[in-house]
Amino acid sequence: PYLVTKEGFNDYAGSVTVSGEPFTEYIEIQLATYTVSFDVIDNDVEIPINGATVSLAGYGTQISDENGTVHFEGVYAATELEWTVEATGYSNETGTMVVDGDENQQVAMTGIYNITFTIIDATDDHVLENALVDFGVFGEQYTDEWGNAMFTNIPPVNNLPYTASHPGFSNN
Repeated sequence: PYLVTKEGFNDYAGSVTVSGEPFTEYIEIQLATYTVSFDVIDNDVEIPINGATVSLAGYGTQISDENGTVHFEGVYAATELEWTVEATGYSNETGTMVVDGDENQQVAMTGIYNITFTIIDATDDHVLENALVDFGVFGEQYTDEWGNAMFTNIPPVNNLPYTASHPGFSNN
């Protein structure tokens, strides 16, 4: 019996019978493949995220199950395999991984939020259209006819500064 091994390939075992005549034994070995799994959770409450889209470069896209899990089968060894995870209401997560065996990638996703500012006249509580809301690095917006200015995809951060202004009104 003999055993052929090479890093990154499946081992191959066999046997030959030597009968006194020269011969050549041709052996085909197969590239090794692995399973790459992702566990996707909410970073704040540490619960699985069902329905996250997980992409693995060269291996397609899968949707996480109720356990926040996906499995990619038949993945070849790689040193910088790129991946992306997207889920509604969360910031996208991306990265690279080394695949040299079965791998399990934990992905903790951070929620993103929509923030609506409603600007009203403090003297009679009516809404102010065309008030300017300056939300720093997230930009500026004018309020609509209902006095609202909405900013989307805001990460959870404490004490974000903002200002609201309207001609003829003071900022209190």
